[in-house]
Amino acid sequence: ANKNEQDGESIATSFEDIGRIIGKRWREISDEEHIRYKEMATEDSNRYQAEMKTYYKDELTLMCLGHNTTGVDVECKHYQTDSSPQQAE
Repeated sequence: ANKNEQDGESIATSFEDIGRIIGKRWREISDEEHIRYKEMATEDSNRYQAEMKTYYKDELTLMCLGHNTTGVDVECKHYQTDSSPQQAE
């Protein structure tokens, strides 16, 4: 539970109460604000997906080049351990 200051006293707010407050505020905002927040969420989701794609590509590259510290066995069809890509057969 979170502690909030109200009239000099600490009160506990449950997770459920916070969810209700947020839900009430969401229902009370204008359509324009909904659109703005949904656009922001879409932009952030696209950014996140692009960053994760880059992250996992970089991780796979490092694993295939012999920097695998995860203990996971990775099949590296396109990499050799001398840091140069293999020729396609």
